[in-house]
Amino acid sequence: MSNRTKIEIVPTILDDCLLLANALDKKACEIIRKGWHVNPVDGLINAYQTSLICMSVFLDGEIAGIFGCAEDEYGNVGYPWLTTASIIERHKISFVKYGKEYLDSFKERYSCLVSHVHKDNQLLLNWLLRSGFEKSELKGEFYECVYQP
Repeated sequence: MSNRTKIEIVPTILDDCLLLANALDKKACEIIRKGWHVNPVDGLINAYQTSLICMSVFLDGEIAGIFGCAEDEYGNVGYPWLTTASIIERHKISFVKYGKEYLDSFKERYSCLVSHVHKDNQLLLNWLLRSGFEKSELKGEFYECVYQP
């Protein structure tokens, strides 16, 4: 029997937002409150409903994260985002590898990508930086990460 973790990245459904909100630790909940100014459930549902692309990450059948990309009103600028449960920490290298293809597809679709990343959201920050994003100086508690071809 294999000890390998099964990683699945599938289109998000509304129930995934509720599952992830219940799986978030206190730190992740605070990041959502600071960045989106809403409670985690409302933040995830809003991000899901406003993102053109929204994917859920499951590890051995357990919700581990949701990521997506919203866009500006003209469809030129994409805003990638990522929220994860602590379970993903054990598999963050695999996630960055699997998730890179989605960031690459966002790069092809938009003329510019912008993400405001809380200083404690290291997984999102690393995912973006390894994919060619430039990071600004810390402004308050957030970095602005930008990708322009």
